[in-house]
Amino acid sequence: MNYLNTPQDEIDAALGTNEGKRLLRVTNMIDKIDFDGTFKTAYVQQSQIVHVTSETVTAFLGLDDQKQFIVAGEATDPHEQLTVHFTAMATMFASWLLESLRVGTPGLAELEQLSDELALPLNIRA
Repeated sequence: MNYLNTPQDEIDAALGTNEGKRLLRVTNMIDKIDFDGTFKTAYVQQSQIVHVTSETVTAFLGLDDQKQFIVAGEATDPHEQLTVHFTAMATMFASWLLESLRVGTPGLAELEQLSDELALPLNIRA
């Protein structure tokens, strides 16, 4: 197998080593851009959904009329409003980033107006 005409021995040598830069842990990346702790709070809260803890397990439990435990088909989110807020912030940040990459940024004014109306920060510097 060749990748862009790279000799096989170079490919084998590259794959056989653990050299090179690795990504930072997610929490370390967040720390580098998180000026006021918003992202860390959001990450900890949102990651509860995918990291199995006692809280995520109990989110799938409920009580029936006889006070017996039942397994819920869907987890309850005790932080539903916070989840929606963090999701809206992430969407606004992604929209700002994509718009910032466009030539002339034609939709940036509309995003700024929308962020004001929704009381959401436009980007991580806002």
